Amino acid sequence: MTPHGPVMEPRAGWRAERWIVAAAGLAVCIVGLLSWMHAVQDAALRQSTAYLGELRQARIDLTKGFMQASLGADPHSPFSHEAGKALLRQALRSFEASAARLGPAAAHETELFRRSIENFHLLLHEWNEGRRQDPSLAVSLRIAHTGLEMRAA
Repeated sequence: MTPHGPVMEPRAGWRAERWIVAAAGLAVCIVGLLSWMHAVQDAALRQSTAYLGELRQARIDLTKGFMQASLGADPHSPFSHEAGKALLRQALRSFEASAARLGPAAAHETELFRRSIENFHLLLHEWNEGRRQDPSLAVSLRIAHTGLEMRAA
């Protein structure tokens, strides 16, 4: 006892050491949560970057293939019609895989993208069947090419 009254002991549950331990534990949890969020975001960013890289390569293949196939009909041309067709098939497969990855959240865009792919594929098939001399088909194919490339962008 003191001259001013009885000495009051701090409650055992509220000691400063326990507050410090609780604060340190909470800080560790927060740092762990932030680290986990960073890892998830980093993985999503890497996946998006890879997806965009594949889409960019498909656009390049589409353009190169279209150029090769268009200019490769002349026997004196340095371009190869067969190489162009192969690049176009490769680009269409890449676009179809990309459309499949868009998922249900972008169902409308996916459907438009698939239609562009199918339209270009049908026109390309007609063009490969020997209707290369038809100017209206050539124009339609170029329009479909541009539309598909714009959808992929």
